[in-house]
Amino acid sequence: RFLQDLQNIDNFVPNSLSDQITRTLNIVTQLSLIYIEAPWVLCTLPVMLIPYCYVYNRMRIPNRDSRRLESIAHSPVYSHFSDTLHGRETIRAFGAESRFEQENLGHIQRMATGLYGNNAVQKWAQALTTQW
Repeated sequence: RFLQDLQNIDNFVPNSLSDQITRTLNIVTQLSLIYIEAPWVLCTLPVMLIPYCYVYNRMRIPNRDSRRLESIAHSPVYSHFSDTLHGRETIRAFGAESRFEQENLGHIQRMATGLYGNNAVQKWAQALTTQW
């Protein structure tokens, strides 16, 4: 698990950092062009910033919690699948395939529920931030 986390950091952080820098520079460039050509738009910045900060602060905690619930729901699926693969001969010998299939479907259902909840929170946050 620790090595996988380090591998994820090595693989994803440089690309994420590069994307973030590119997006930040893109936003700064666009805003500076807008403010140079139409300086009166600066008056709308505080009006737009207040609702955006409110939505951000309100949606930050549910978003974090829903991501945590989704990641927690993944673990039983992977561990059950791994245990099933390691004990497949014993499962077949006792004829317990249907029981393991039902357990797997239950784990997958809980994982899908966590994923659905996470997607719902993200869509709400996206809708609230784009409507202001």
